[in-house]
Amino acid sequence: MIKRDISRVLHNIDLAGKRISRTGGLYGIHKVHDLILSRKDISLAESAIRQEREIVYNGSDNFDLNGLKRGVVYCLLSTLQKFEGHINAFNCLYTANLRLLIDLNDTKRVAEVLRSAGIMFYNQKAERIKSTSETITAQTLELITQSIRQSREQEVDLRSELVTKKTGLGLKTCSMLLRMSGAQFLVPMDNWMTEMLYFHGYPCEMPRTKITRKMWRSDNFTTQDRKTGLKGDSYLEAEEFALDLAQKYEIPGYLLQMAFYTTRSSFTGTEFYAKYK
Repeated sequence: MIKRDISRVLHNIDLAGKRISRTGGLYGIHKVHDLILSRKDISLAESAIRQEREIVYNGSDNFDLNGLKRGVVYCLLSTLQKFEGHINAFNCLYTANLRLLIDLNDTKRVAEVLRSAGIMFYNQKAERIKSTSETITAQTLELITQSIRQSREQEVDLRSELVTKKTGLGLKTCSMLLRMSGAQFLVPMDNWMTEMLYFHGYPCEMPRTKITRKMWRSDNFTTQDRKTGLKGDSYLEAEEFALDLAQKYEIPGYLLQMAFYTTRSSFTGTEFYAKYK
């Protein structure tokens, strides 16, 4: 990747500067240069995606139903977790010999494993893992394999169907699952991604509860914290912003998300995964 003009990468350099000056320090962002991804950041993200697939799907491009269910478990563990903690929790489930199609129904045992791994909201996650895994069927697998890598419109429709009718996954977790399954046109809009959009000067709200926002497209402060992820049209709008930013880096949107995630959430590169081989 060539060295980029910062003013071209940022959506609105004046707004970005004001937001960084006012609240960026709380997020470790002190100047606009702190936002810019390097060639190394992109390479680490590519490595993370490969190794994520290796861990969850055992490196297979032709994953089966069992692999897809492992992917669901992995995605449901992600909320607000640092990258290292997320991987650790996933591996704790399987090093504890939790057989996917049987023991995940034992929510008490799953919760105990998640608690020992340092996962927040372990009881709720154990219940969610059980209920969501039960919705993943051979028909779900067939629908995914037939719909990915075709077009953004088709992948958006696929995600919408899975979210509203099939799986019980949210937009972000479903986007993660489809990314691991090979989707090319979707972006998991997690807190790190939407945080970066905010500081790049896009007309969006600060997603985390450190800073409170009034509403989407507003710079006014309020006492009401944002505690949930983006939904519906707000998610799709933010995703379009992410795709716009990814185009400036000449990379896919899902890779941009992973690059921001890994650089800001304790990703340590290939040596980390050696512990789980």
